[in-house]
Amino acid sequence: MTRAIEGTLACALLGCYWGVARGQMRELGYRLSMRSRSAAPAIAAAAGISFVALHESALPWGAAAVVPCLAVCALTDIHAGYVFDAVLLLGALAIVPALVAADWARHAGGSLAGTAFLAAPYLLSRGRAIGLGDVKLAALAGAALGWPAIGVALWCAFVAGGAFAAGALAARRLRRGAQVPFAPFLAAGSCIAMLVRVG
Repeated sequence: MTRAIEGTLACALLGCYWGVARGQMRELGYRLSMRSRSAAPAIAAAAGISFVALHESALPWGAAAVVPCLAVCALTDIHAGYVFDAVLLLGALAIVPALVAADWARHAGGSLAGTAFLAAPYLLSRGRAIGLGDVKLAALAGAALGWPAIGVALWCAFVAGGAFAAGALAARRLRRGAQVPFAPFLAAGSCIAMLVRVG
């Protein structure tokens, strides 16, 4: 598959993720619009990172297919507090072609590690600290990134999320016990791990 075809398919996937997410949001009474302040920068970043991933990543198509999915999931988590299964399923189907010829052990290990790292706080907090959607998103990111890149992605996500929460608490913009969407930090951490070519 040439880079031009991969890039075209990645853009088409972004449109698919966006359309599915908008439908899911509408069912819950939320609106997801390209005109929102958070949408345009997130989608532009996703497009840019997908382009770089096509040229630099160890799993080009997997990375380019999952970055737009991460961006859309981050937006829905910010706006509604949900990471939708339908979007995740589409993302999982999109990376299957890349995984067919990849190192199965490394990518399966990445998916298991992503699941385990977030399943622990999910179970210990009974879903109050981390949502089940975040666990599934980490599994998808792990499948695309593989091991040990997903470890770097999660480390970056927890550091960035913790710093944001601490800063927001200090500025009194966040109350103790309030939930902070984790998908945006997981998306950012995954992008960092892709761009530095970990593993």
